[in-house]
Order: sequence, then structure tokens, then C-alpha cells
Amino acid sequence: MQTVGLIHTLEQCLNRMQTVGLIHTLEQCLNRMQTVGLVHTLEQCLNRMQTVGLVHTLEQCLNRMQTVGLIHTLEQCLNRMQTVGLIHTLEQCLNRMQTVGLIHTLEHCLNRMLFLVETLALVFWMCAL
Repeated sequence: MQTVGLIHTLEQCLNRMQTVGLIHTLEQCLNRMQTVGLVHTLEQCLNRMQTVGLVHTLEQCLNRMQTVGLIHTLEQCLNRMQTVGLIHTLEQCLNRMQTVGLIHTLEHCLNRMLFLVETLALVFWMCAL
């Protein structure tokens, strides 16, 4: 992701990832969660925090979402990375993933989170039967 230039927004990052067809957008992934009334979208969360100048870390955003008890995978990934220093922007987060080798790409994180979402969706569906 670095080789093509700087990633200024999560949306740009996800648009680049879309070209490899692993996941369309994180918003779609979160919309699946929304069907059980848990979160809206990470984009809305980030936008809300940006408006009041609070976006210092993606982790802060995820911590807000964690109050509904669902976002574990991506936050755990970022927490592991935080042990080597604070992550101030998504760009730094991605750069650190690439240089420290804890997780090679955000795609890896999202794939894990998507698996969690699909598993939860299956559980809710089975409970509804």
C-alpha cells in the first residue's frame, strides 16, 4: 500500500484494497454488524470524532465502538502494535504494520474481523431459527 503513495483516509486505503477483491469496504463489513443493531460504520465514528478534533488514534475510535462489546479483533491488533509506540494516524498504523511485521497489511486485520462478523452473523441467524 505504501508503494503507491500516502494513504490519507481510511476510505482511500480500502479503495486500494478493493482492487484485490478481498473485501469491498470496511463499511460493508460493519453494515453486517449493523443488522443486529450494534454499530453504524467506522467511517461515521471517525467523522464524528474528527468534527470535534478528537481523532488522535484509530484505537480511540475503536474503544468507543467497543462499548457495544463487539470490535475485538482490529483493536487487539492495534493494541499489540501500541506496545512499540503510540499510533497517531491510520497511515502510521499501516506503516507500522508493514515495518514491525506484527500484521503485514490492514487486509489481514480486516479478514480476521470479517471472519468474526460472519461467525457472529451465523450465530444470530441460528438463534433466530
